[in-house]
Amino acid sequence: MINLKSFLSIFIIQTFLLLSLSVSAQAELIRDGLAVVADDSAGTDNDGALFIVNIRNGERILVTDFGDPAQGPIGNDPVGVALSQDFSNAYVVDESGESGSGLLFHVNLRTGERIIISDFDDPSQGPTGELPSGIALDGDETAYIVDGAAGTDSNGALFHVDLATGDREIVSDFGDPVQGPIGQTPVNLTLDGAGGAYVTDKDGPGSINGILFLVDLTSGDREIISIFNDPAQGPTGPNPFGIALDGLGNAFVADEDAGGDPGDGALFLVNLSTGNRTLLSNFTNSAQGPLGGEPEGVATDGFGQPLVADKNAGSGNDGGLFLVDMTTGNRILVSDFGNPAQGPTGGDPTGVAFKPIERNVPTLSQWGLISAAALLGIIGFITVRRRKIRV
Repeated sequence: MINLKSFLSIFIIQTFLLLSLSVSAQAELIRDGLAVVADDSAGTDNDGALFIVNIRNGERILVTDFGDPAQGPIGNDPVGVALSQDFSNAYVVDESGESGSGLLFHVNLRTGERIIISDFDDPSQGPTGELPSGIALDGDETAYIVDGAAGTDSNGALFHVDLATGDREIVSDFGDPVQGPIGQTPVNLTLDGAGGAYVTDKDGPGSINGILFLVDLTSGDREIISIFNDPAQGPTGPNPFGIALDGLGNAFVADEDAGGDPGDGALFLVNLSTGNRTLLSNFTNSAQGPLGGEPEGVATDGFGQPLVADKNAGSGNDGGLFLVDMTTGNRILVSDFGNPAQGPTGGDPTGVAFKPIERNVPTLSQWGLISAAALLGIIGFITVRRRKIRV
């Protein structure tokens, strides 16, 4: 019979090899997926476009042209994008639209067809807005949208929007001190999955310049998490914009004017418990990768790596989509929106969302993992058999 020591040796070796292959497969898959990017200066008459970008090779497909009436109502400045749970539809915020006060579009990602869900200039759908920009979905029934010029004294507001009817209500009025510290220009948000929204504000009252708020979605109450011009909380930035969570208690926040003098943008890592900031990637620092110019939109891929849409990167400063290493801050320019070899060109990529690629068959790395497991199993079986025969 095989003794316990031999059995454990075989088991440990097999486990080690399988884990090594698993890590290798995961590393290969980190850059596998699709980014959906809103560009407010692409398309017909520069009225904007929505692209799908393959983040493995940077190739772009223009899904909907907001200047093309054949695909639906005309837009003007699509800036924010979120995806439905089945990834077949996008909800896009246009900060001006034909009315000049903002629109929420539904876009079919297969056909590019657009319909208007909510017109922020229409009082029949609820309180009106002026400049909606950021969007986050809570399931497929509710959107939360921030508007930097709505609410009391035009200090901004966080709206709840019913995606079936387009009806709006204000969750948090950033000009109302009863709900917490005053804001000035809320521009983007992400949901924490626990009844809260983290909201970036580019300005702030008085001497405050840039705030990260946590908003209770039930009461609308606000608290300040991080003040971006407070050096006690870390490196400073004047214009925090895009935000995404890393799933580890931190937020990635893009600031279009931080990182240098003059600043061409930076990506911060913000500890959500303390508000302390770390400068993860300085877009003026060539040692960390290709340079940026105005990073705004942020999303995370399936492994927590940040994807950043930059309005002034790439060829001709027509924008780019970066993948940033979450540990080192090193950047890869995944798609150069000024390079026609990668697809239709853009002008100002601003909003970004991530769609993982669904696989029905194993990848080559996964086949290698399966084959290795089978081979090691056979070797283990033969070893056991030989030891039995000798006994």
